[in-house]
Amino acid sequence: PQAQLRGAIRDLQVSSADTTIAAGLNAYNRSDYATARRFLETAKVGGRLEIVRKIYLGSTLLELGEAAVAVLLLRDLDAKLVPEPWKSETQWTLALALERSGHAATADSILDVLSHESNPAGERARTHRGSTSRSK
Repeated sequence: PQAQLRGAIRDLQVSSADTTIAAGLNAYNRSDYATARRFLETAKVGGRLEIVRKIYLGSTLLELGEAAVAVLLLRDLDAKLVPEPWKSETQWTLALALERSGHAATADSILDVLSHESNPAGERARTHRGSTSRSK
């Protein structure tokens, strides 16, 4: 699901000066999460790229099984500063990280809000909530 973020990178026009974050994003797109983590943790960027760095790093950490660390990183983002499609995708990733780190009620609250949105994250939230309610 985090792959939904990939298409949005093109809009940022990452410059050659930002080679570390570009390498991290490229590794992420190849599903090479260990390499993505290394680059995204060391990238020195600001502004919108810093928001993107944190979002992708959070997603990477979740993919690497470090849900609790992903929660800390993603909760640190100011949701008012995160544009779509990243906002919904970040909330989706945060919900999964919360769920996997033992915070099911908080995760379900986020999924409930997302499930009312008409975007890919909303569709996944509706599907996820439906499948988890049937398995109880």
